[in-house]
Amino acid sequence: MSSFTETLRQQQLEIARLRSELSKHQAFLDAVKVHIWAFDGTQYTYTNRQWFEFTGQNPNELLSIERWISAVHPEDLEASTAIWLAHWESKTEHENFFRLRRHDGVYRDFYCHAIPVCNANGVFEYFQGFNLDITDRKKAEEEIKYLAFYDPLTGLANRRLLTDRMGQHLAHARRAAELVAVCMIDLDGFKQVNDQFGHKTGDLLLIEVARRLQASMRQSDTASRLGGDEFALLLGGFTKVSECEQLLQRIIANLAAPYAVNNAIAHVTASIGVTVFPNDGNTPDLLLRHADQAMYEAKHAGKNCFCLFNPSHLNQQHSNQAMLIKIGKALQSGQFVLFYQPQVDCRVGKVVGMEALIRWKHPILGLLAPSEFIPLLEHDDLIIGLGEWVLLEALRQQKRWREAGVNLNIGINIAARQLHQGSFVARLVQLLADFDAEVIHQLTLEIVETAALEDINVVADAIRQCRELGLHVAIDDFGTGFSSLAHLKHLQVDTLKIDQSFVLGMLCNPQDRAIAKGVIGLASSFDYKVIAEGVESLAHVQMLMDMGCDVMQGYVIAHPIAPADVLDWLNKFEPNPFWRIDHA
Repeated sequence: MSSFTETLRQQQLEIARLRSELSKHQAFLDAVKVHIWAFDGTQYTYTNRQWFEFTGQNPNELLSIERWISAVHPEDLEASTAIWLAHWESKTEHENFFRLRRHDGVYRDFYCHAIPVCNANGVFEYFQGFNLDITDRKKAEEEIKYLAFYDPLTGLANRRLLTDRMGQHLAHARRAAELVAVCMIDLDGFKQVNDQFGHKTGDLLLIEVARRLQASMRQSDTASRLGGDEFALLLGGFTKVSECEQLLQRIIANLAAPYAVNNAIAHVTASIGVTVFPNDGNTPDLLLRHADQAMYEAKHAGKNCFCLFNPSHLNQQHSNQAMLIKIGKALQSGQFVLFYQPQVDCRVGKVVGMEALIRWKHPILGLLAPSEFIPLLEHDDLIIGLGEWVLLEALRQQKRWREAGVNLNIGINIAARQLHQGSFVARLVQLLADFDAEVIHQLTLEIVETAALEDINVVADAIRQCRELGLHVAIDDFGTGFSSLAHLKHLQVDTLKIDQSFVLGMLCNPQDRAIAKGVIGLASSFDYKVIAEGVESLAHVQMLMDMGCDVMQGYVIAHPIAPADVLDWLNKFEPNPFWRIDHA
């Protein structure tokens, strides 16, 4: 028998053995869609049923190398061929990844593993191997990678990918002596869109914001969503800051255009904080912090604008932090006190209430008015603790006055941050637990109008619960927050307080006078009480009474009074005869 015939017979026996072995595992192989094959250098001498089903080839037809090559994706062919030839020449085990075309034209991803087969004498005869369909696994890996680096709602980069790209951009900018701008974006008015139209509309708006951001920027730039309505931008390739400013102006204009989403027209704008590398910092974390600080400055500057990071503002921030620490210590050591400004019904000449106004008895600077420290607290949780102290101190003072035979309503100011904490009412119940109903019923919570409008549904619910507890509720600084009739109906308060800016200006400014008269009319229409703040002259008193407002507070009646002096002031109080007192 010739050596060729013997070799062929041995090869056929080996293939038969391979088939027999494979048949034991056929169910598993069919399930995982594995192509089993043997290749002798000229053609595939064996392929299993999975290959025929995949290609649509006739099972009786031997598979040629040309047929196999034609199924490989063109983009993978060169690399796969090079790998195959290298291992064919060396006759060594190898693995490879490529895409193969299915009979319907769809490409699938495969992992290939091939091992050399030798005869009894150790002479190489052919390769045998398998191709494992890994399309689903690869898709799952890509989805996991996508979730790790991209925002699932908008498709923008997330914080992790943004930070990674910042490192690359900063390294390139160092080499090229270029500027990189890092921007933080917060949408103005997005919360109102969510409240008015629902979260589905809000999500669609965020998707459109992402689209507009990408359309406004260059391909090399990165837009990222950090969460909620907060976005970040990474803009590179500048040689002058002014080049970046032109791009930011375009972005602001594009974002401010009306949004047609979910059969609704929504309006939001953007406040953008900008910091520039290398001028303002050299690490991603530091640049993001600086951009975030500049974004808040854009908010305070009127929104719908951008602000560049200012290092001097950072120094001010450090100073503010030191001051907050001092305020916290002052609260713990009892350095705060409440003064009380009388509220008088001028028509009947009677004191009807007091507004509690906080003062800081500073050991060095003396008595400080709230304007010198409250603005610093408005964005810090310390104002919640201070607000709770005011509430308890006013209730304790109310109790002392009642024991002295004086029954007066006390109004206290509730800060926006305190009002909007989720546990506001629950905490209120705890604080009121030690006081009798008679004391509680003479307490009024004064909420600034702009705070009431931030989340009107939440605030309306809190007001309802407060009134159920026996508390009164007033809207303070009314006229500054653009409340509508619908808002007033929804809020269901007891009292409106006309903002002192309109009261002070109504003698000489027709617009202020019209606003004051309008507030009085609204209060009458809703059967609310009305109080005028900042009344400083007899002319103010007379004009307000002519408009229908009888209860007022201001310097013409009394300055804020120290608690120890209130009873003495009440005993000496006499109405001004020029108030046109009506005893009827």
